[in-house]
Amino acid sequence: MTTEQLNELTQRIRGELRNDPTSREGGNFARCTARFAGKMDQDVNSFIASIETYKECAQVSDTIALKGPPLLLEDLAATWWQRVKATTETWFAAIEELRGAYGARKTNHHLYLELFLSKQEDGEMTDRFLCIKRALLA
Repeated sequence: MTTEQLNELTQRIRGELRNDPTSREGGNFARCTARFAGKMDQDVNSFIASIETYKECAQVSDTIALKGPPLLLEDLAATWWQRVKATTETWFAAIEELRGAYGARKTNHHLYLELFLSKQEDGEMTDRFLCIKRALLA
């Protein structure tokens, strides 16, 4: 292969990459595997953490992310999104709406009781014990 052929091939590949929507800077949720259906056994906070991490790694802009919930939500949660999407203007608002609709709400005294009711067991690692307590406060 000559130098000219190599340069031509390189330019052609670069041109194709520029036209490929998956190679552009800033992505979307098309390849995100996290799903949320709004079921009682699903943790909305874990789902939110997953999609936020994906959003950051895939460099998904807030504008594009706001178009992503139909790809990520299923069943009851998808129906819920259809009702609230018209009034949700930002990604942050969408996350707060999701957390408000499906997040567990504990009153202050329930949280206090749950936080201080259990003690660290013998042999339980301190890091694990603190992690559980921090999760309660989150």
